[in-house]
Amino acid sequence: MKKNNVWDSLTMGVVLVRKLDGKKLLTMALKTLAGAVVTLVPMFLSAIVVEMLGNNMEAEKMVMLTVGNLTAVFLICAVYAWLEKKNELETECCIQEYRLLKSRGIMQMSYAELESPAFKESLARIHAEESYGFGFPLLLQCLEEILKNGWLMLICVFLVPILTGFGNIVRLFLTVCFLGLTAALSLLVAAFVKKANDKSVAALQETFPEHIIVNDFLTYEGGIGYKELKDIHMYSFQPLLDDCYQKALGQMREYDKTGAGMPSVAEGLSLAVRGIVLCGSFLLVILLQHYGQRPPGVALLTASCIYQMSAAISASAAMISHYGAAVKSVKKYIDLFKKKTGKSGETSNSQIFRTKDGEQESEQTAIEFCGVSFRYPDAACDTISDFSLKIKKNQRIALVGENGSGKSTLIKLLCGLYSPEKGEIRLADGLEGISAVFQDFALFSLELGENIAAAMPKETKNREKEIISAVTQAGFEERFHTLPDGIHTLLNRDFGDGVDVSLGEAQRIALARAIYKNTPVIVLDEPTAALDPLAEYRFYRDINQVMEDRTVIFVSHRLSACRFCDLVAVMDQGKLVDCASHEELLKKKNSRYFELWNTQAQFYQ
Repeated sequence: MKKNNVWDSLTMGVVLVRKLDGKKLLTMALKTLAGAVVTLVPMFLSAIVVEMLGNNMEAEKMVMLTVGNLTAVFLICAVYAWLEKKNELETECCIQEYRLLKSRGIMQMSYAELESPAFKESLARIHAEESYGFGFPLLLQCLEEILKNGWLMLICVFLVPILTGFGNIVRLFLTVCFLGLTAALSLLVAAFVKKANDKSVAALQETFPEHIIVNDFLTYEGGIGYKELKDIHMYSFQPLLDDCYQKALGQMREYDKTGAGMPSVAEGLSLAVRGIVLCGSFLLVILLQHYGQRPPGVALLTASCIYQMSAAISASAAMISHYGAAVKSVKKYIDLFKKKTGKSGETSNSQIFRTKDGEQESEQTAIEFCGVSFRYPDAACDTISDFSLKIKKNQRIALVGENGSGKSTLIKLLCGLYSPEKGEIRLADGLEGISAVFQDFALFSLELGENIAAAMPKETKNREKEIISAVTQAGFEERFHTLPDGIHTLLNRDFGDGVDVSLGEAQRIALARAIYKNTPVIVLDEPTAALDPLAEYRFYRDINQVMEDRTVIFVSHRLSACRFCDLVAVMDQGKLVDCASHEELLKKKNSRYFELWNTQAQFYQ
């Protein structure tokens, strides 16, 4: 981080913490002040003991004075302990607020931006930095240390002139000169320490893609879990993964040889300078005794304060380097969300089609694709090319084709996750009139009712009848009656005593979510992928009964859904190559659909 950016970084961190939790800054300031006082307490106690011994104080008075001092120390430490506990709570709340800020940033991004390779790469790098400690928690930790050292410097700079005495001009002049020399020497060393740490941090951050992510995966803390262990045990992957880990570990050791050397030298120099300052402070005290006798305890306290001030300057320099790295990581995260344009995921008004009075044909149309084309960034050709199709209300249509034919992309366009580069999509009821069950749908570790209604438990209780109706229509009723707490049953075992469901049951819950939304159009992407043939038959039978008054779009590789549909749209390389009923398409012996159907049918004959 450049020198002229140190103050900006410090300010940015403080502003961010204040924005997330205003109480945190006040608590941190009080806690670090108390921490600075606690650090100085042993110095004061040592000075008092030396003073008592030097004055040959009576034993009883020494005991009374010691007890009084210990009482004061106890009260100071008690206040510090209370502030430390309060600060821990505020720190955790502040970290949670930061995580919420990141989550909101992601949720507010368009799907297209979130799915882009550039965004994924940037996000992975930032996560790698945070997993290695360069994130918001480090920012808070460094900020606390910087504040604590700042308090120490202020207190020591204030105490030293008082301890040396303002009455003697020579003593004051010598003290000020020594303080200036100490501060200058400490700042020079601090600048060297900071520069060395900056280079070390930069070298470490450059190696993140090479070993940090690999380490997280291979040390069983990231990607390896119970799912991966099945293949690891079955195919003996452990030697290969161990070799990969050793390679990553070797890269880390290479960093230790190159990037960690300078900080070690800088820290050694810093410790040496602290020793020189300590010796110099005692020499100063001895010199000052020639210009007016001072009590031994005061002399000891003066030397200790000078040394503590020098140590605080050096410690602050090291903390500023790590603080700058933490701010840099946090800034990357914030800037990543600021760069979003929102254009790629928004649906323009020209895509929304609403019928006009007197247009009978339009009133019967639910969806119309008009010359739609779409190409992913950096792709060589269009994924969807000049696609046109009209779907009537209450019609069931199957969208079929081989992998890579563009089916999923077309559905994302329909749902407003992407925007067409050419053409338009006309929706009779707008985007709010569509619900979808995606192949990679998500069930959250929340209650069943919350997953279906997207509402808090108090609200789901008032909507229990509607939720149970959706569960029944989705074919989840039999499993639902075995759940311990009905719609309030927690799904998954991430938190508390949740209930695990099979993939087929999870699909039924996702379908119940779509039914509950009660939209005129429902999209089902590979709805029977996790079902056996008998369950698949029951699924389509139930869907036909439940969806009588809705437009349903089936996206599937398995063509069994086509028999239940009014229309089959066949896609190939992003284009609509055929569209008719199942029976009509089978009459076309040379058609793409006829080939696909017979290829699958031969395994059931």
